[in-house]
Amino acid sequence: MKTLLFAGTLLLATGCAAGPPVDDPNRPDGAVEIEVVNRNFNQATIWANGPTGRRRVGIVDGKTTRTLMLDWPFPGLLQMEMQILSGGRCLTDTLETDPGDLLYLEVPLDPQTDRNCT
Repeated sequence: MKTLLFAGTLLLATGCAAGPPVDDPNRPDGAVEIEVVNRNFNQATIWANGPTGRRRVGIVDGKTTRTLMLDWPFPGLLQMEMQILSGGRCLTDTLETDPGDLLYLEVPLDPQTDRNCT
């Protein structure tokens, strides 16, 4: 399991915490599960930037948590992007991601003070 954490002014991508893929019978083969906690009051659109380009993953309403699935049938580098409605854009560090991984993503409460947001 890999964890991608984006919280306020903290960005943590821990590849060293990686273990075997999570066995979840509800997860399709070749998918990555992304748990998104939106700390912001505004809606956030979540994008995945990978070797095949940029893909929209889903929308998370303000002050909610939502689990999104990303079709990811091959190992590769993944960068998550958050576009906050009326609030700018945030990027995570790039993380080596495998099918079956579980990612945890936090949308910051105040993206204007976060170094990873524009």
